[in-house]
This record gives sequence, C-alpha cells and structure tokens, in this order.
Amino acid sequence: MEPVYFFKTIQNDVKRVVLETLESSLKDKQYHPVDASKWTSSISSLSLDKLRHLQDSSVGFKFIVHVSIVQKKNGGIHTCSACHWNSDTDGQVVVRYESSSLVAIATVYALSLQ
Repeated sequence: MEPVYFFKTIQNDVKRVVLETLESSLKDKQYHPVDASKWTSSISSLSLDKLRHLQDSSVGFKFIVHVSIVQKKNGGIHTCSACHWNSDTDGQVVVRYESSSLVAIATVYALSLQ
C-alpha cells in the first residue's frame, strides 16, 4: 500500500516559505506595472522551487502557485477560486504581503499524489 499524504502536515511550512519569498522579493520595492509583471513570475517560480525542496514532506504533492500584485491605492481586490479535490489530503494557503505601495497575494494549492 502506498503512503497517503496530508496537506495539513506541511501547511505551516508552505506558508512560511511563501511569506519569506514574498518578503525577500518585494522588500523596498515600489510598485510599477512593468516590474510587477516580472515580480509575479519570479516569485511564483522561486516559491515553487522552494516548495519542491521542502524536505521529504513535499514529495507526495503537486503544487500550483498563483501570485497577484496590485498597486496600493485604497482600492479593493476580490478573488475567488474553486477546486474539486479531496479535502482530507489536499489544501491551499493564501499569503498576503503589503508595503507602502503594493499588495501581493500568493495562493498555493497542494494536491496530494495519493
């Protein structure tokens, strides 16, 4: 019988990795639309790479990383996603990073391979 992987066992590590990536990538940055496009791409890739190397605990998961960066102008942002998955083994986290000029929201979906 193959092992069963549960997202709850790595959830805190996923949050930590993504928050650290957001902080290191966006620290002291001022919002500009051209730069924001590059940042979203690099943050997604870097987060995914770090998640794949989370000790042995991430071996049983596929990850999807979605990053949005918006200019901070007292406007709102509303997002929604829906997934059909096994709520016992799969999961998602949302990590928010905010500075004086921007708001970044990273969503990570983890799908158990079992």
